[in-house]
Amino acid sequence: MSERRFPILLGRGYGDGERLSIPWNVIDGHEGQALLNHSQTLERLAARGGLGPDEAVCVMRGEKWHAGYTLDDLMQEVEKNLPACRHGWRGAPLAERIEDRCPRCGNRTIFIGSGGHLTCSWLECKEPGVGVEIERIQKERDRYAAALDACRVRLERIREIDDLALEGLRAIEDATKPVSA
Repeated sequence: MSERRFPILLGRGYGDGERLSIPWNVIDGHEGQALLNHSQTLERLAARGGLGPDEAVCVMRGEKWHAGYTLDDLMQEVEKNLPACRHGWRGAPLAERIEDRCPRCGNRTIFIGSGGHLTCSWLECKEPGVGVEIERIQKERDRYAAALDACRVRLERIREIDDLALEGLRAIEDATKPVSA
């Protein structure tokens, strides 16, 4: 079961339509500020697409909404409120970023979630718990590797048989050569 996520709206300059989210429990305790700033519950805001990075930071810090916070500010706020959660968003320290794509949806939205599990933050990803897909791919790779090894063994046996046949042909040629005096 994947953890519940709160959507983050990204405008221009944030990855051409990438959709990100944060763990719900990071913002859940700030319902009152969401109501003050947006006159909507967190449930309603999530259903309507979420909040922008600046709006989410203001809600989580208990501030009246104002522009100026960035996605990096949001990431720092998330990490402050949920230290076990390390997101591979732009601006994260290099050691915490995951440079690969989600094997299910293909987006660069993988982060290390709470508990150390690889998770995709794209809201429309069909399998945000990336570990399941990675295990499936590893099993498939192992199956192909075993089949390749079996082919290599067969090919080596064919080469041995071919060498024996060639030796037999040479022996027959030698035996049937006319003897010169």
